[in-house]
Amino acid sequence: MRVFVLGGPGLIGVAVIRDLIKHCHKVLALSRSTRSVAILKALGTSPLRGDLRAPDAWVQSVRRVDAVIQVAATFTEDMGQVESKAREAMIQALGRKDGKIRLIYTGGVWLYGATGNSIANETTQFQPMPALAWVVETSEKLLHTQAFATAVIHPAMVYHQVGGAFSRFIDCAKQHKQIEIWKDGATRLPLIHRNDLAMAYPRLQTFATGNRPSPTSQPACKQTYGRNHRKQIKIPHHRAFLTPKCRALFGPNSGAKPV
Repeated sequence: MRVFVLGGPGLIGVAVIRDLIKHCHKVLALSRSTRSVAILKALGTSPLRGDLRAPDAWVQSVRRVDAVIQVAATFTEDMGQVESKAREAMIQALGRKDGKIRLIYTGGVWLYGATGNSIANETTQFQPMPALAWVVETSEKLLHTQAFATAVIHPAMVYHQVGGAFSRFIDCAKQHKQIEIWKDGATRLPLIHRNDLAMAYPRLQTFATGNRPSPTSQPACKQTYGRNHRKQIKIPHHRAFLTPKCRALFGPNSGAKPV
């Protein structure tokens, strides 16, 4: 499959791209800087110079791919407006594609707010902070648009040895500053390693639409998919079939069946 990744050079994006390439997908990734281009080339993908804030320069590329993965974030006060502009530009560029392109949008478990001793699942109501309410609105709009076949992932707080969820804690420790804990010391933070999270994206984009990718002639691809890789499998559109490890990632209430 041809996949366009927004946010490829980021914490989650790097891991997602590695997994996509491992499964023989062709990856195009948006890149804003020379440094990002170098990161993406080292991963084996095709960088596309552009900025999330200026979608007119790259949005037509969406028409030439099978799937779009959105893991980009500006982390600025106008982040909601930036994403809204990019979203509308992609929908306009697609015109009447009627959901033939898969879109995986990334939200976050923090949209559920404090859940106490209850475990949040797909039926839990969102309780976002006012500043983040736009993420819920964006998710709903993408789920109901006819331009994409949309799936939304709300991951736990992502960590990795380079930092992630703990970046602020690490920076404070390096500067011998006091580490601030949200709310109080009893707060429990849901966590997920970026490599475990990254596994979900290629599988969700591939199997939730009922088609396996078309592997290239590379030996690794033949080994991954076998001789009968062109055989289509019938899978309900609203269910994602994940590996046991991915199921463990999402928990017993994920609504997915193991393969």
